[in-house]
Amino acid sequence: MEFKKLSSKNLRSLKEPSLKKEYEYVIIGCGVSGITAGIELTLANKSFHIFEKRDTNGGCWNDALETSELQTDKQFYKLYGVDYPSNTPTFPNKLEMLTYFNTAIKYYKLDAHITYNVNVDINKKTDDNAIDNKWEVKLDTLNSNHIIYSNHI
Repeated sequence: MEFKKLSSKNLRSLKEPSLKKEYEYVIIGCGVSGITAGIELTLANKSFHIFEKRDTNGGCWNDALETSELQTDKQFYKLYGVDYPSNTPTFPNKLEMLTYFNTAIKYYKLDAHITYNVNVDINKKTDDNAIDNKWEVKLDTLNSNHIIYSNHI
């Protein structure tokens, strides 16, 4: 497999998913942790959505130097069900990692669950008497039972 330079246009489709008003899980960030959470929730058949502040996935790998490589053998840095291309070196570089994440997103059809270029404001509803005490995720108004904050601080 030949790796090509990635851009936001070939990392995701131009069509943004339509948003519901409520999800069981909301994931903040579409780096490796957010992608992993999306995969696990897909396998568990849970309702979720991923919000990413950038125009692409990959998290901190986007900030890495072009010469950066995975410092762990790729066999220990693998997403469930998604293999690296056979010609991928033991320590994949930035471009190979970003391409791998994109492959996982396509394999699990996560694009339908990701919205890019979004800043999110999160508030816990604090009604102690409420049986259904949910998180409020402010875009317009969106509610969730659980928040997975997969963003580096």
